[in-house]
Amino acid sequence: MRSLAAALNWPANRVARLMYLAPQVLEGNIERDRAERLLELVNEAGLQASIQEQGAVIEEGVPDYDIALVIRDFSHIGAIVQLISHVLGVKPDKAREIICASPALLMGGVSLATVEALRARFQALKVDLDVAVRSQSRYDLILAPGSAVLRQRVMAIVARHLGKAGQPMPNDNGAPLGGMIATGLDFKQANALWDELRGGGASAQLVNRTFERFDVVMREATDSRALREYLSDRVGVPAQVVEKLIQRLPIVVQRQMTPEQAEAALLEFADLGVLAVAELTTFQAFDLNIDALSGKKDKAVQVLSSLADRSQESAVTALSKLPTRLDGPFTSTHARWLQAELKNAGASSRLVQRA
Repeated sequence: MRSLAAALNWPANRVARLMYLAPQVLEGNIERDRAERLLELVNEAGLQASIQEQGAVIEEGVPDYDIALVIRDFSHIGAIVQLISHVLGVKPDKAREIICASPALLMGGVSLATVEALRARFQALKVDLDVAVRSQSRYDLILAPGSAVLRQRVMAIVARHLGKAGQPMPNDNGAPLGGMIATGLDFKQANALWDELRGGGASAQLVNRTFERFDVVMREATDSRALREYLSDRVGVPAQVVEKLIQRLPIVVQRQMTPEQAEAALLEFADLGVLAVAELTTFQAFDLNIDALSGKKDKAVQVLSSLADRSQESAVTALSKLPTRLDGPFTSTHARWLQAELKNAGASSRLVQRA
């Protein structure tokens, strides 16, 4: 990208913006020799381009797509970090921050062509892309726990901006907790609300529903043939453990579901006479219990130092007396990445959800 920006005498961010909104006219009304030279530079940068006759009709990309990463396999994590660094032009530490965030937002306001190009590159590394179309999306406002005064201030802003369009979610016990306080906002409403909220002292986040994930928890159920068949056929619970599962309520039966999938599952459970709830997992936080270490300690120390931001001394201390708890808070992705790297280092661990 730098060589292309230098050839055009443009700032790098301008070239990047054109790339992310492909197809775009990079430069028009130029001589053939210059066009061929630019085409060569674009191809060297790993991009697809073509030379068009002047006056050709080109349907330019629309900045209507936001992208988040869903990492299900950590065996290619080094290559994933490198790819993010290359695509965004950021250092590996920043790429790691993106991976560990929840949701793991890669970029926003890009074109469909960019989405498809990135999907192919990330799928090769067993990374899925969650793609949201801004013009069709709905957003939820999540407020972190804080003081009652701050919460009231945020609620007043929500009411002023949204009126009946916002759907404030009251606390069950009136405590000054956070939570989802406005739901179903469109892109225009979400932007207007966020412009006033940011910088106001409230720890809040606007989340595209496309990027939210839920676990479905069965809380109360009566054993029946219909329920057993549903759990076996639709949920995928092995037939030999269905009875034990029903006896161990409450229990998570479906994980990492989209809002639409979770809503459909709740309706199906209701038809079976089952009390089930959908728990938002996007913002869950975890600690990590390290139970045992069968490999070399120095490799596990390196994992804790590089991925858990522990000093060498504190990492050695933590591993000297097992089992031990590694305090987070870690997002689900960060915790599972730590688990995978610790396993490679010969350490067994468990995720512990924080209250």
